[in-house]
Amino acid sequence: MFTLHRSMRFVGLVVALCLLTTFVLSAPRSASAASWCWCTQYVYAAKGLGGGYGDAHTWDDNNGILRQNGYYQVSSPGYGDIVVYGTDRFGPYGHVGIVTNVNSSSLTVRGANQASSWATFTEHGCTNASQGNFVRRSYGETYWRR
Repeated sequence: MFTLHRSMRFVGLVVALCLLTTFVLSAPRSASAASWCWCTQYVYAAKGLGGGYGDAHTWDDNNGILRQNGYYQVSSPGYGDIVVYGTDRFGPYGHVGIVTNVNSSSLTVRGANQASSWATFTEHGCTNASQGNFVRRSYGETYWRR
């Protein structure tokens, strides 16, 4: 009887550990845990925007996320501006990023889910952040500032 009681306690301990391990492994990650991101998630986090993400190409609509967050459209980009690319070259969702450098023919844009050939790094909770150059005014982009 003593051996059986001891065995049952051992089995109970194993079951409890299995349940605890399952709970810990299946628990959602914290909001600060880095993961793969869409371009909208990166800019949203980097700029502290409110509202929903939506598709990138809708961010510059009349009542899009940028206007809702106090941004206005500018004709010439500057450091820190948000650039919005439409669907003509960036698939059905468009693309958004943050301007980090401007010259007469190109923009350097920082964001997530950009060109696969660019080196990636983790920033603003995104493991696929990158920075690279886009030819200026060849994609029908708009620029936004607050």
